[in-house]
Amino acid sequence: MTSYRITLMTEALLPETEAIDKVLFPQDFWTEKSFLSSMKEHHAYCIVSKSDSKESVAGYVVFSSVFDEGELLHIGVSKEFQKKGLAGRMLSFMNEFGNTNKIKKWFLEVRRSNDPAVALYKKFGFKAVGTRKNYYKTPTGREDALIMVKETAC
Repeated sequence: MTSYRITLMTEALLPETEAIDKVLFPQDFWTEKSFLSSMKEHHAYCIVSKSDSKESVAGYVVFSSVFDEGELLHIGVSKEFQKKGLAGRMLSFMNEFGNTNKIKKWFLEVRRSNDPAVALYKKFGFKAVGTRKNYYKTPTGREDALIMVKETAC
């Protein structure tokens, strides 16, 4: 059984993280520069989950918090490590951060067609509250984003 460590993203991990993102989101992947920009923001947190067996990046999550609100900005799990509960572990980490830092409300946007992600977010208490029309690029045009919100007990 593979075990994982959740740790802060470092600049040394940016090429590997971008490569994973490019496979997962070919139309609108984050570049090393995108991740680095978030890493330098004082209110943003870039976290990676590393596989102990391979010492490689298995997944990553980027989120921000301002006062009592948080936003999930980006999340991805390498295809090799999908369907193993890793995205859920990273969301749990984000929730723990939120509880510690008194985050009252979390926001995120997700492709309307991304049923597995929508189901995962619902499992973590997010509810769809709106739509952003034509938000994401697709090979044939644009796709709507669902806006999802989670209110916490903090």
